[in-house]
Amino acid sequence: MALSLCVGLLGCVEGRLEVGPGTHDAAADAALPTDATAPDDATGHDDADRDFTAPDAAEDAARRGDGAPPHDGAPHDGALSHDGAPHDGALPPHDGALPPHDGALPPHDGALPPHDGALPPPDAEPPPPDAEPPPPDAEPPPPDAEPPPPDAEPPPPDAAEPPPLPPCPGFDAARVTGNLADPAIVEASGIAQSWRNADVLWTHNDSGDISRVFALTTAGQALGVYELDGGRPSDWEDMGVGPGPQPGVTYLYMGDVGDNASRRANVRVRRIPEPEVPRGGAPVSVRLAGAESLTLVYPDGAHNCETLLVDPLNGDVYVVVKSNDGVSPVYRAAAPLVPDADNRMVRVANLRFGQAPLRGNTLTTGGSIARDGSAILIRTYGSAFLWRRVPGATVGEALATEACPVPRAGERQGEAIGFAADGSGYYTVSEGAAAPIHFYRRR
Repeated sequence: MALSLCVGLLGCVEGRLEVGPGTHDAAADAALPTDATAPDDATGHDDADRDFTAPDAAEDAARRGDGAPPHDGAPHDGALSHDGAPHDGALPPHDGALPPHDGALPPHDGALPPHDGALPPPDAEPPPPDAEPPPPDAEPPPPDAEPPPPDAEPPPPDAAEPPPLPPCPGFDAARVTGNLADPAIVEASGIAQSWRNADVLWTHNDSGDISRVFALTTAGQALGVYELDGGRPSDWEDMGVGPGPQPGVTYLYMGDVGDNASRRANVRVRRIPEPEVPRGGAPVSVRLAGAESLTLVYPDGAHNCETLLVDPLNGDVYVVVKSNDGVSPVYRAAAPLVPDADNRMVRVANLRFGQAPLRGNTLTTGGSIARDGSAILIRTYGSAFLWRRVPGATVGEALATEACPVPRAGERQGEAIGFAADGSGYYTVSEGAAAPIHFYRRR
């Protein structure tokens, strides 16, 4: 391969570099490492491997432009001598042509150097994506902690929402069925129809009498007098019929609950199985043994009451406070009631008489619950109201609903009210001798 070599101001010389067989690869030359070894001579050139051909004399002279004698064309071994003499720095002329090259690359078998197939280790050890990426929101809360089941177990229709109240029942105006024939009845304070004896009414006198109850027909005819053992009552005010401790047996409940001076923190109820009342003969006089005394304890001190209610569905006993301002709390003593022990009551309702919707007189004097438990009656001296009780409702819940005004006859001092045992209506009676008995038939 021919080269032009220029060194500083000495000019350029042409020479031939033999690179061996094969094809010259310029890219391969560029990639070869530079030789850092110091040159052999003072010119900084290593002439040992260079082969120069003398240029044409004319060309030499033209290139130098200094009129120096042309080169004689004699062969030259490529070595430049240096004798210390001055040198004009001119190099012999060169036509710049490179020797022909066939462009072929040296043969190669295509094989790659052996490799064990292992990849180099990664740069040290790449860090984890983010050490440990935090969860989206530390710990995202569940959709709703734990979504409730559709309704877990749907409550029965009566538990979650009671059925709507039926319309208020209608009753005929009062009809007198008779008068109290027994002259001993002078201050009838309570009335109840027997569950054991057909067409028999029970009544009793207010305070001041002995522990006795009167049996009479619905027309007022006297059938008998039944005296309970256990001493005189303090103030019997109302009565009822209902279930008791022995299944299948109906009981009389006598409410010794009056307390005009509001001094009694405890009141009493007498309970005895309902006696059989003979018919067709003279009135009887019977002494009843075994009457139980049930002590009821108020949760908040003494109250005056004249209304006793017995729940026919479970035997719970209720008393309703009588007050001049019409504020009448309702207290319950839950069954089973224990004789000769304290049966603590709880307040379950609070009624207000004398203003809408319980217009009229403020003083409550008596009450009753229908034998099937579907209705509750409470009266005052001047008015009477009925509460509808839907299946599944307690007495307290029923008393929290809208009341229905019902008819009441004009009575001199009417205190007693009670449902007919067959649900056909209700009865009222007033204090006084030979007082009339009023019946209100249900339409």
